[in-house]
Amino acid sequence: MPKLSREIEKYFNGKGDLDLIFRMIDNGHIDQEDVPFCYELIAANACDQTTFILIGLLRIINKEWHDYALLAKTLNCLEETAYELINNKGITVRIPVVDPHGDRCQISELLVIPLSKENLFTNQAQEDNLQLISKLTNKKYYIAIQQDICDSSYMLALYTALVADDDKYLDEYVYSGRIRANGQVESPTELDMKQKCSTKAKYRLVYGDFTINEFNYWITNNKIPVPFVVLFDRAAAEGIESIKKNILGVVKKQYEYFSFELLERFYDLQMEDLFLLEQKPLPLKGSIWSDFILNQALPILVEALRNVPSNKRIFQVFGSNAVLLFGIGTILSEYYAFQGYHFYNGEYYLVITNGEDIRGMKKRLKPKELTLTECKIEDQKEVMLVNIYLASHRPDFASREFLSKQGIEYGTADIELKIDQGNIDFNQSWLPYVNELYNHLNLIFERSKQVHLFMSCPVTIAFALGVAVGHYWDITAYQYDLKNKTYFKAFNLNDI
Repeated sequence: MPKLSREIEKYFNGKGDLDLIFRMIDNGHIDQEDVPFCYELIAANACDQTTFILIGLLRIINKEWHDYALLAKTLNCLEETAYELINNKGITVRIPVVDPHGDRCQISELLVIPLSKENLFTNQAQEDNLQLISKLTNKKYYIAIQQDICDSSYMLALYTALVADDDKYLDEYVYSGRIRANGQVESPTELDMKQKCSTKAKYRLVYGDFTINEFNYWITNNKIPVPFVVLFDRAAAEGIESIKKNILGVVKKQYEYFSFELLERFYDLQMEDLFLLEQKPLPLKGSIWSDFILNQALPILVEALRNVPSNKRIFQVFGSNAVLLFGIGTILSEYYAFQGYHFYNGEYYLVITNGEDIRGMKKRLKPKELTLTECKIEDQKEVMLVNIYLASHRPDFASREFLSKQGIEYGTADIELKIDQGNIDFNQSWLPYVNELYNHLNLIFERSKQVHLFMSCPVTIAFALGVAVGHYWDITAYQYDLKNKTYFKAFNLNDI
């Protein structure tokens, strides 16, 4: 009888050394004659660590060594289940495990093997929890745990293995949290130690408190909203906490299971970093506006682009200054999905979704298709003054006076609404307005080289126009100085 078989038999007779068996299995000391004894050891589940390694070995040895009928009889399962246990693809997910004395923490693996007809649980002490996960996921499975555990915090990891539809959630994260029968995920004990252990091992730790419905949203194929908020002066005067609560409520109307806590745990994006709030106007001097875009707005967008996969990410844009948001929009490609909100009478309204038709803002239109806006051009030259007039404040006369004082020779183009001037219906999509503005600019640049842009339009339209424009044209944008009744050069696109 091979040595491993003898040691296993001695163990069942009360004289074996389980540590020795573990070391032999860990070193791969298994022969064909050992296989039936290994079946018995799995059924006994004497030690989670031993069972984990043993299952791994049995799944990679010569398949002809297996007797599936004997395995089924030993484990008291269907022969089909025995076959699947050895041959089905396994799912590996990780958990941080603190030792019983609370002295140290290490990352351990769970091997989850999906089954088609029945559950197969050899760990009787955890059977109630395992049955609950099967009920919540509507999945049958077998689980082997790399390290002996003494609590139920592995449940969230097990649930993830059965539900997640992207390997990213298995490869880059570790999980900890007990799941209750009502679907509530509890935050684990020893959280600080688990956090440090996970970070040291270069994993992100996802833990409670949240519901399974919320969690499902984040680990399956759904859009992840990423709020991006830039508010100044009166728009930010109500206080940061009130603003954050309001924004959260607005986003949750579109995405019921969004939370800033899960955004941070999954994608390392903190709420404080996504909000640029100032209770005073941005100063009208020097390079402050371009510096703000490059040094404050750009890092936030870059971090979000880096952390959240493009197929899942959709920015939620809130702003209070059209010119600034136009500039910020130019650093975001039209291929990145976003939704823009318009603030009116104390509420935010979703008016633009650039997601399903990702190039809708840049669709080329024929002149007869420009039904919402019109462009009146006077004396087209290489340098053009362009007034965009969709809101209540008309920029044209002040802008001409301002640019003339700069000694610049220019032609003029006034773009305005054909109807509903300053009163665009926010119960419809504003994407067609952006599309028409882009087409007007495109026609202007067919014969001109430079544009001085003066805008009076809703913030969301300005942002979306910036996204469409990008950095392909030479545009200088100006901000109106209400106090001095003139304009300030905010930035040139070449500077951002």
